[in-house]
Amino acid sequence: MSLSHLPTMALLLKRPSIRRGLPQLSAEVGPGMTLDIAQHLLNCALEDVREFPGRVVLVVSREDDRDWAESLIDNVEVYVSGGE
Repeated sequence: MSLSHLPTMALLLKRPSIRRGLPQLSAEVGPGMTLDIAQHLLNCALEDVREFPGRVVLVVSREDDRDWAESLIDNVEVYVSGGE
């Protein structure tokens, strides 16, 4: 089925990591809780993306995260934005 007539959803994301967390939140609740929150937010976004009827594109900031992003959703296109 061609998706060319349907809208495209692009999701910009970062792989959840203690080293790449949200510093302000981490200072308040600690790195472990920050990682849990980041993973839950990612799961919520992916749940919506999986239900989207059109083309889905995931955009990551690091080439190292390409394989990870491709593993999140079947038949997804992944682009690297070129830097953090």
